[in-house]
Amino acid sequence: MIQKQLGTDVAEVHDIAKSTKEDLEAFDILLLGIPTWYYGEAQCDWDDFFPDAGRDRF
Repeated sequence: MIQKQLGTDVAEVHDIAKSTKEDLEAFDILLLGIPTWYYGEAQCDWDDFFPDAGRDRF
């Protein structure tokens, strides 16, 4: 949905379950569309990603 609004020439979609810290460091700006469950918790793919990426950077 975000990519559709911004345009494919401006926005790229990446599956966090298949992404690395290095994949995201290639960008100057990140716009994250993060689904949440129940009381606003991030889905489990993000739990696996944050320790490697440095949670405090987000």
